[in-house]
Amino acid sequence: SYLIGTKKFYEDAYGYRQLVNFLVIANANLNDDAVQLLLELLDSAGADKEKLVNHAELLGGLTMPQLQAKNPDDVAFFQAIMKNNVEDVERWIDFGLKIDNRHIKRLARFGTVELLEVFINRKIISVDHLFPSNYGRPEVSLLLEAAWGDNFPIVEKIISLGGKAGIDRALIHFSNSFDRHNNFLINDRNPFYKDRIAPARAQIAKFNEQVLAMMELLIDNGADANSEYRAQSPLYNAITSLKVLRVKLLLERGAVVGDIRSALTEADYRATRSDGKQLDRDLVAIEQLLTNHNLHPRQS
Repeated sequence: SYLIGTKKFYEDAYGYRQLVNFLVIANANLNDDAVQLLLELLDSAGADKEKLVNHAELLGGLTMPQLQAKNPDDVAFFQAIMKNNVEDVERWIDFGLKIDNRHIKRLARFGTVELLEVFINRKIISVDHLFPSNYGRPEVSLLLEAAWGDNFPIVEKIISLGGKAGIDRALIHFSNSFDRHNNFLINDRNPFYKDRIAPARAQIAKFNEQVLAMMELLIDNGADANSEYRAQSPLYNAITSLKVLRVKLLLERGAVVGDIRSALTEADYRATRSDGKQLDRDLVAIEQLLTNHNLHPRQS
């Protein structure tokens, strides 16, 4: 009680953190007497009681191991983003949490349009926000980060607000994007997964429809169907991933760039390794599309 009642303990970073944790634990255990005693001691020390109480409320959903993490504030803030808790996100911002690129990347990949609007309206980021490059690589845009997370609503919102940075690389990504979780379910031979295969196929079909819509949206808003990045182009990626409708869309939008011979070789290898006949049929359909557009290697 003597230590907690001194202003020196409160002003020390370690002491402040212990006070916050004490309040979190006392509140979690509904120990009103302990909370009241601490608040009285803080009053006697002239500490900012409201700040401590607010901080403890924001950390209220954390477990003991999370409270003892290096930075529990980050843990709580990430949880608020993942749960789409707009109120808590705004409270953390008002509280003064330092927002950095780790938080913004999490928002781009897993956040919602409502959260994105909070960050933009508060001028924390712009629609063309860029993350610093690493190891000499090009900068990554907010749009590209959202595309990498297949966060379709965020991509659509950024485009609607005029975001253009990274639009070509986003198109390259979507040209061979796939539903990672459900692809695993339908490809797994574990008999306990059999009842999940039909729903998984339905989810994959929906995912592919959304990807196609995103590709159309990006091209309509200035993405180059013939863009290239590290020997990849939208057409090359769509062929190698055996996505017939994506190939069809790109060809209709004037895509011609890409090592088509190599792409067909890789696609053929994928088709021969598959258990079913669907990929073989997809490969035949893609070859026919290329023939119709005078792009099949056999025609050269």
